[in-house]
Formats: sequence, structure tokens, C-alpha cells
Amino acid sequence: MDANFIDMIIPVAFGLVGLALVWLLVELALTMRKARAAVEDLAKEAEPIIKDAAELTESLKPTVAKLDPLMDRVNLTIDAANLEIMRVDTILEDVGDITNTISNASKTVDTIASAPVAAVSSVSDKVREVINGKKAGRTSADLAKAKRAAAADEGQDAEVEA
Repeated sequence: MDANFIDMIIPVAFGLVGLALVWLLVELALTMRKARAAVEDLAKEAEPIIKDAAELTESLKPTVAKLDPLMDRVNLTIDAANLEIMRVDTILEDVGDITNTISNASKTVDTIASAPVAAVSSVSDKVREVINGKKAGRTSADLAKAKRAAAADEGQDAEVEA
């Protein structure tokens, strides 16, 4: 009986495996259909974006073509500005030289103008010395100061004793 039972079970098992395979194929077909629909929807949504990107690229081509000449003009403008700065620098150096020359001339005029004043001052100092007499030397002045200090100290000592 076991052989009969096994002979009966084998076709049932094959039938169940066959049904499982059919179910698997149906699920695979449904999944493929959904995937295809999702890809088509994505393609429909991406198409306007790609079209806009292409239009944007086309509209930028003239701007990009004008960019090189514009950069050349900017470079020329910068070069011209640098030349003007160099010219201004040269002018400022010349102004500095002129200022130094004027300063030297002013010092010379001041020296010339102050020479007679210095001479008059020197003469007046000599006349004042003659009129006032000779002044005491430094040593004499120091001795007189020491003598006065000693006298002042003696006066204070006398006050302390009284």
C-alpha cells in the first residue's frame, strides 16, 4: 500500500508545484506590468524637464559666445586703469620732488632772513655784558651758594637751642 500511496502523492505534489509556478509567473507578469507603467510615468514627467534644460542650454549659447569679448574688454579696461595709476604715481613723485625743492628754498630763505637777527642778537648780548659787567665764574657762584647754605644752617641751629 505504500507504493500506491506514493504513486498517488507524487502527481499531487507535482500538481501543487505546477500551481505554485503558475502563481509565481502571474505575479512576475503583474510586477513587470507595474514596473513598465512606473517607468512610462517617470519618462512622461522627466520629458518636460529635459525639454526645459535643452531650451535653457540653447538660450545660454549666445550669452556664452558674448562672454569672451566681454572679458577681453574688461582686461583692456583694467590695463588702461593700471596705466593711469602709473601716470598718477609719476605725477605724485614729481609733486614730492617739487615739495622738497620748495622746502629747501624755504629753509634757505629762513637762514638768510635769520642771519641778521642772529647778528643783532649777538651784538646786543655783548653790549649787555659790557654794560652789566663781568659775571662771576661757576666756581665763585658755587662757593657763594655753599656759604649761604652754611649760614642758614647755623641760624636754624641757634633757633633750636633757644
